[in-house]
This record gives sequence, structure tokens and C-alpha cells, in this order.
Amino acid sequence: MKKINLILLFFMVFILSSCSTYERLNQNIFTMGTVVNVKIDHKNKNEAENHFKEIKAIFDYYHELATNEEASIHQYHNVYHINSSIKKTTEEQITIQVEKELYEMIELALKIEKETTVNGIKYFDISMGQIIDEWKEWLKLEFENMSEEEKHQSLIDVKERVAAIPLIHEGITLTKVGETHYLTVKQGVKIDLGAIAKGFALEEVKKYLKTNKVDSYLVNAGGSSIISGINRKKENGQYLIGLEDPVKSLNYKTGFYAKVNISNMGLTTSGNHKQFVKVKEDEKINIYHHIISPQTKKPEMFYHTVTLFEENVALADGLTTALFNMPKEVLTTYLKEKDHHLILYQTDETIQLMFKEELYDLQWEQGYR
Repeated sequence: MKKINLILLFFMVFILSSCSTYERLNQNIFTMGTVVNVKIDHKNKNEAENHFKEIKAIFDYYHELATNEEASIHQYHNVYHINSSIKKTTEEQITIQVEKELYEMIELALKIEKETTVNGIKYFDISMGQIIDEWKEWLKLEFENMSEEEKHQSLIDVKERVAAIPLIHEGITLTKVGETHYLTVKQGVKIDLGAIAKGFALEEVKKYLKTNKVDSYLVNAGGSSIISGINRKKENGQYLIGLEDPVKSLNYKTGFYAKVNISNMGLTTSGNHKQFVKVKEDEKINIYHHIISPQTKKPEMFYHTVTLFEENVALADGLTTALFNMPKEVLTTYLKEKDHHLILYQTDETIQLMFKEELYDLQWEQGYR
């Protein structure tokens, strides 16, 4: 009996020492216009450091593909190249060969567009880059140097400009011939992948980590998109994630309204609290932000944030944008046939959960429940 106990003790010590060999490396990567924080629990530091390099390379590659800016160091057939080509041509449409990965990103975006079109109304559209650009430029104005009257006039001006820009019906078509990928784009289309590129890159990072048998990680892309594996530093194997309070952010403060526990799960948030301008209209302060509705061609204010728990963060990135653009009655109807786990932080500052609270061991901050 004593011998058996000694054997059991040996195995217990072996297991505990094996677990303790995992160390955590933590690194910030600047890419896609944001800071991506990467945590990896590892047994081999050199391998972990190589993973950081590969993760940055994945993000940088998808940034190069999706960028609307000329500053590309590679000769990819990227979004900038496509948009420049359609702008220069006098033809009604053009067909361009594109990279396989860009084709796949646009393919997913068009799928999301189709699946989130309700009663003929689009809530997600990557072809309205001209409209998005107008609002982006408006958001960059030096409002601190403007009077309320000047700010209000600039808002009227941007609304008039976007009203004159037509939305193009079925403006993008995909074709594959063998292993060659083509994109056909109609005149008037300007592609903008800002609502999906970061999530798509994160999903590719997840695939890379799985291929390399890395199962303990947390990758946080700017706080709005997160992927997680197993947390080897916690007994429950989960990571505790803070959910940012958008109302505090809109008032230039910081804080969480709740925390959730996740493992092997993605988390994506779309909201009005990251890029915004407050404008006084009819004695009311309205918030104009960077998420533009295809239906109205302007930012809508149905919610402060929409947060989605979803394993596929590429899908979730585009989906939260579409859901954010849906009025509550449309969203409720749309979700009846879906199994999405959502948190809606509504404009009346109430928070609605569309899942059972214990599913993610939700921990409310004081005063929110």
C-alpha cells in the first residue's frame, strides 16, 4: 500500500511540475492602425517569440490586402489597387485578378451582406466606400476650433454630399477559374473592408496557432476583437475579459460594466464610443460615429455597443457591424432564427443579454445590476 501511495505521489508531482513549466510571454504589436496585445503560455521561449513574429506578419499581410491607402510596400492586387483602377476607367465595370486571401475576405463579406439583408434592406455593405470616406473625413475635422453653428453646418454639408452618392446594387462579383481569383467591380463602387479585415486577420491567427499546436493564448486586437485559447494560469482554464462601458468612454472616462470568462471563444464589439463627435441638434446632443448604415447613409444610434460571443471572429466582426445598424425591432426579428449570444448596451443605458448569464460567468460591476 505504501508503494502504491509513493507511485501516486510521484505522478502528482510530475503533473504539477509539467503544468508549472508553462511561462507566459506578453507582447504588444502595432498593426492595422491599432495595438494588438498577444499573450502566449509556452514551454519554449524561442518558439513563442517566433509565433509573435508570425502573428505580426499575418496582421500586416491582411492590412496590406485591405488597405485603402497607397502606402503599400508590396505589389499586391489589394483594395487600393482595385479602387484606383475603377476610378480611372471609363468602363461600366472592370475585372481584376486578386490575391486568394483577398478574394476569401470579400467572399465572406458578401455572404454577411446577403445573410443580414432583411426585407430587402441592407445593414452591411462593403461597396459604399465613398460614403464611408466622407464621414471619415468629417470625423477628422478640428471641431475643438469650431463654434456649435460651424459644427452644425459642417454636418449639414456632409449629409448633403453623401445623399448625392448612389448605392450600387450588386456592385461586386466574384469569379474563380482554377486557382486564379477574379473580382468584377461596377463603376461607382469603392470597397471598404474596415468592418471585417481585423476579424478576418484574427481568424487566420487562430488557424496558425492551431496548426502549430499552440492552445494557450489570448489575442486582443484593440479591445474590440478578441480570440482566446486555454488559460494555463487559471484553474478554470478561462480568461477574464473586461467589457468596456461605452457611456464612460463617450464622457472621456474609462471603466467596465462587466467581466466575462471565456476560453476557446471569440468576442467582438461594435460601438459608437471609439470614434465619435457630439453635435447639439434641437436642444439635444447627438453622437455621430464611424459606423455607417447602408440604409440611411449616416451613423445610427440604436445602441451604444453590440457585443457578440462567436468562435469565428471573422464572421463576428462583420456581423456586429450589421447588427449595430439594425433598429431594435428588426434585430429582434432577425435573431429569432439565429443562435447568437449577444449583449446590447442600449442608448437608454440598459443592458440586455441574449443568453443565459451563467454561460460566461458574467460578473457585473457595482451599480449595473
